[in-house]
Amino acid sequence: MEGARHVVGIAVKPRQTPVIELGGGITPVIGLRFGASMAHGKYATRKEMTTPIANGRMMTMVSGEGEYAFRYTKINGEIVRTSFETLAQPAVAYEYFVQGIQTLTPRWFVAARNERSSAPPLATGIVAGSRTTLSLVETTAGYRVNPDVTLRTSYYARKLYIAKTWDKQVAVSVVWAKRWW
Repeated sequence: MEGARHVVGIAVKPRQTPVIELGGGITPVIGLRFGASMAHGKYATRKEMTTPIANGRMMTMVSGEGEYAFRYTKINGEIVRTSFETLAQPAVAYEYFVQGIQTLTPRWFVAARNERSSAPPLATGIVAGSRTTLSLVETTAGYRVNPDVTLRTSYYARKLYIAKTWDKQVAVSVVWAKRWW
């Protein structure tokens, strides 16, 4: 198994490694909330790397989030920055989302979400590519038939990391939410 690292289709069963995480939040006024967190730890052990270094490779993740709720409306979002140690300079990825929901009447609601991820450029030897992004947009309208059943229709579009065009979808669903116990 020693020579089979990073081969597609082969399970390498990496060792679990500890990651330290710390976070907290504050609610300065009713309906407004802010939070932040940080995580740091090993993401690849020496045995998992094709070019081993003594202590493996480290990862640092920092995030911030917020939420504001007022008059039947809730808006929230989060931004995350993750830095992965590499042989050369760190590979840094970013991700964010913003979403909101508005209750129009006791039965009708609308919601929307925008999400984006920015991946570090692919670096092969001395050649480095450009950053790639994943973009998602979703909108939903819903009607609550009764406390257990909701009818929804959604529009969803995404543009994958190297895609030139958006993939677009429309869906209609019946959502049943009932506790079984």
